[in-house]
Amino acid sequence: MRYWHAAVARIAVVHLVREAHGPAPFEAFLRAYRRHPAGVEHDLIFVWKGFRDLAVLDSYRRRAADLVFQAFSVRDWGYDIRAYGVALRRLSHEYFCFLNSFSEPLVADWLALLFRHAQQPDVGLAGATGSWESMYRNCFLPSPPGLTGAPPVLRWRFARRILCRVMFPPFPNWHVRTNAFVVRRSLALECWPRWIFCKRHAYLFENGRWSLTRRILARGLRVVVVGRDGRAYLPQEWPGSRTYRSGRQENLLVADRQTRAYEEADPATRHWLADLAWGEAAVPAS
Repeated sequence: MRYWHAAVARIAVVHLVREAHGPAPFEAFLRAYRRHPAGVEHDLIFVWKGFRDLAVLDSYRRRAADLVFQAFSVRDWGYDIRAYGVALRRLSHEYFCFLNSFSEPLVADWLALLFRHAQQPDVGLAGATGSWESMYRNCFLPSPPGLTGAPPVLRWRFARRILCRVMFPPFPNWHVRTNAFVVRRSLALECWPRWIFCKRHAYLFENGRWSLTRRILARGLRVVVVGRDGRAYLPQEWPGSRTYRSGRQENLLVADRQTRAYEEADPATRHWLADLAWGEAAVPAS
C-alpha cells in the first residue's frame, strides 16, 4: 500500500516500522513523538516494512490516526539502509531525517536542532549519535567474563581478521550512526548503496572504509553530532558529548535500542560498552 502527497515541508522524517518487531516499538515512538514537538515543519513518513496482512497494517495506521502522515510499504529485506534508500528515491524533500524502529525523541525541538546544523553549507551529515568504534579493533578484544548483557565480540581466526582489517578502519573510526540523522537528499543519493544483502553490508555502510561518513568527509564536508544543548560536536569531541555511551547520555536527543542498553546496563557492562565506542577517551557514567 502506498499513499503520499507532494512534498510540502523541506524535510521529511522517515520512521521505519517493521512488523517483525511487533507494535510496542511503534507505540513507544508515537508516545515520544506526541510528547516532544519536533520544533520545525516537516512531513512524517512511515515505511511499513514486511507487512503482509492488511488487517495488521490497518491496526498500525489506526494507532497514528491523530497524526498527519504519509506512508509506503517495502518488503522485509535489505535492513534499514535499503528502506531509507527507497524513501530517498521515491520522495522529493530537500532533507531527510531517518529514524529506525526503536527511535524515541527525548526532548522538544529535537528535529529543529538537528536540522539547523544540517543546513550549514559546510555540514554534510548531522546525527544524534556517533562513535569511534572499530570492528577491526573488536576482533582482538576478549569478552570479559561476568558481564551481563555484553554484546558479542568478533573473535575471528587470522584470515577473517585480515578481511576485517581490509573492510573496517582501525580505531578511532569516526562514524555517525545511521539512526536519527539528517542529510541533504542530493548528497545522500550520491553516497547511497543500491543493494544491501546482509548485515555485514549494513555495517560497512555505517562504519566501514566506504561508510556514509567517510564518503561525505571525502567531499570536503563536516559531520557532526548534535546534543540537546544545541551544540554541534566534531568527531574529536564526541566522547565528551555525553550523547552515545558517554557519561549518563544526558545530552542525547533521540534514544534507540543501543542507547537504552547502555542506560540499563550494570556498571561493568556500561564501562565495557563505553570502551568499545571510545577507548581511553570514554567519559565515565558517574
